[in-house]
Amino acid sequence: MDISCIKQMVSNFREAIEKAYDAGDFDSESPMKRFPQGCCGDVAVLVGEYLVNKGIRNLWYVCGNHYPDTGDKEDDYEGFQSHAWISVGDPFDSKSLIVDITGDQFKFNSEYGNYNVPVFVGTKDYFHSLFEVEDRDCHRFYGIEEYDQRVVSAFCYTVHN
Repeated sequence: MDISCIKQMVSNFREAIEKAYDAGDFDSESPMKRFPQGCCGDVAVLVGEYLVNKGIRNLWYVCGNHYPDTGDKEDDYEGFQSHAWISVGDPFDSKSLIVDITGDQFKFNSEYGNYNVPVFVGTKDYFHSLFEVEDRDCHRFYGIEEYDQRVVSAFCYTVHN
C-alpha cells in the first residue's frame, strides 16, 4: 500500500475523532478528552488497530522520549516529554513510515519547533528526531488484545460513525 493511501486513511480517521470530539462524545474520564493533547499513546494504539483492520501489516508501536538539554537525562525529569506513534516497518530502519495524528499537540511549544502537522505520514522528520527511541520503547503491533474499554469504545464509535 502506498504512502498516499495510508495518509488518506489516517486523515479520515483523524477527522472522525475530531467530529466525535466536537460533538462532545468524549466525557471527562476519556483519554481523548483533550485531543490531540496527552493522548498520543492511546491514539497510536487506535490508529494501529485501524490499519491492521485495513490489512496493513508490519506495524510497530513507538514511544520516544525527549529530555531537556541539561546534560544529565538520568537525574533531570523536569521538562521530560514522551510522544507515541505507529511505524509501518522497523522503526530503526530509515525507510520506515511514521504515522502520527497527534503531533500538532506541540504547536504552541517552541522547544518542539511549534510542530503543527495534524496528520504526518512519512519518514523521520526533524520533529520525530527530537524523541530518543530505544528498543524497549518499541514493540510489534498486531492489534488490540486487551485494552481499556473506554478507549475501545471510542475507537468503535469513531470507526463506525
